[in-house]
Amino acid sequence: MKHFCGNISRLLSDGYERELTLPERMRIRMHLWMCRPCSNYGNSLGLINRLLADMRRHADEHAPCLSDRDRQKILTAVRETAVRETSGQGG
Repeated sequence: MKHFCGNISRLLSDGYERELTLPERMRIRMHLWMCRPCSNYGNSLGLINRLLADMRRHADEHAPCLSDRDRQKILTAVRETAVRETSGQGG
């Protein structure tokens, strides 16, 4: 992968995390116009993003809802487990 392609692929991914600046969007557009592999990569990222959004929407519609109390219990347990593992105490 060329160095410039690496920068573009990073920007393509960043675009799902934050709003890209106008110069960043223009750089992507120009590069994708000339580079088929990066264009394919951008299309694949878009497809993956749409599929994940559909999965989240489906899960939200069909999953049983947890109460706030149950959510808090789960969150506390996850945090306690993470603290034990990072402190080297294990399970």
